[in-house]
Amino acid sequence: MKYTSLVTNALNSLTINKLRTFLTVLGIVIGITSVITLINIGQAAQATIESSVSAFGSNLISIVPGNFQTASGFSFDLSASFDFDNVVKLRNSNMQYVSGVSSESSKVLSVQLSNQTDRYSVTGIYGDYFTVRSVELSGGRAISDKDSDSLQKVAIIGPDLVSKYFNSQSEAIGQRIVIADQSFTIIGVTAPRGSNGFQNLDEVILIPLRTMQKTITGDEQVRTILAVAKDPDLVGLAVKELQDDLKVIRGLSSSEDPDFTIRNSGQALSILTQITSIFTVFLATIAGISLVVGGIGIMNIMFVTVKERTKEIGLRKALGATKNDILLQFLAESITVTMLGGLIGTGLGILLTYIFTQVAGVGFAINTSSIVLAVGVSALIGLLFGSYPAWQAAQLDPIVSLRYE
Repeated sequence: MKYTSLVTNALNSLTINKLRTFLTVLGIVIGITSVITLINIGQAAQATIESSVSAFGSNLISIVPGNFQTASGFSFDLSASFDFDNVVKLRNSNMQYVSGVSSESSKVLSVQLSNQTDRYSVTGIYGDYFTVRSVELSGGRAISDKDSDSLQKVAIIGPDLVSKYFNSQSEAIGQRIVIADQSFTIIGVTAPRGSNGFQNLDEVILIPLRTMQKTITGDEQVRTILAVAKDPDLVGLAVKELQDDLKVIRGLSSSEDPDFTIRNSGQALSILTQITSIFTVFLATIAGISLVVGGIGIMNIMFVTVKERTKEIGLRKALGATKNDILLQFLAESITVTMLGGLIGTGLGILLTYIFTQVAGVGFAINTSSIVLAVGVSALIGLLFGSYPAWQAAQLDPIVSLRYE
């Protein structure tokens, strides 16, 4: 009952000067809104990245030319490349832990379908692409090595392109598609896969890699080799097997350092997760500064309130109120105003998170711990920044207070 009375009295005191209370609460609202929004957007982005990497498979392995690891960190040699013969020989190696090897190259090109021209990402593929990327077909046939070696102009498209340009899948297969002024025949349609967070996988256009290199891009370099382990538990053994075989193919001895870098999806996920976590904490820390500013505003207003109500404090003490009564009264007002700001800020933070995630196209999710943290921090700010003004009010001499003008 005593604490209920404290809260009621605190709310009554706050409504005496509504504008000042609003401005005081506003500082806390801005701080809590910023922290809630940034934490949840950061975690939503992290979840999207994790989902995107996981969609490629936990046993996916990528091999890039050049040694990316240096003493000072990471370096990127964009001029490095593999010979196409490296890919062919690696794929034909008798490997125990690897179930597929492929290579691919993507470029945004002008595409004409059903007399409509647009720009889409076109991917040239070779080897065990459908195994490595876990791509299934809902109709037609896959692109084979023979198609690539003989420079066949055939293409596989995603289901979204079928829906956009054709009446049915059966109508699409056999139709012509013009890519960079080159005429191709549609031979298959991929099964629906959705988005990986970076690309709509149902808008893909796949063609033979050698056909793309020889007739469209003129770039015969291979900058990435992809492989997949037979089982996620065998990724480590698969990486070792790929490294040993590729060193032999590239004429390196077993004692020489490889002139290429092998990474698996688990490593990529770990790096990306670490980056987004650090970035989220960094942004939340910056937003937290506004909470400190809001807390200083609370302290300032509480000092003003104590000055304005000096006579009231003296009268209450004269009527028997103890130092603890006065202390609790002003602490209750301070905590109430910050809790009010915390609740409003939490609601606004959730709303802004929803808006931003919808605009960015990432999954909406709320971290309940961030809400508990926000409410707890609000109360803590009220307690910390309201303590000294409340203590000062409790120490006032009742006789001096009654004479205060």
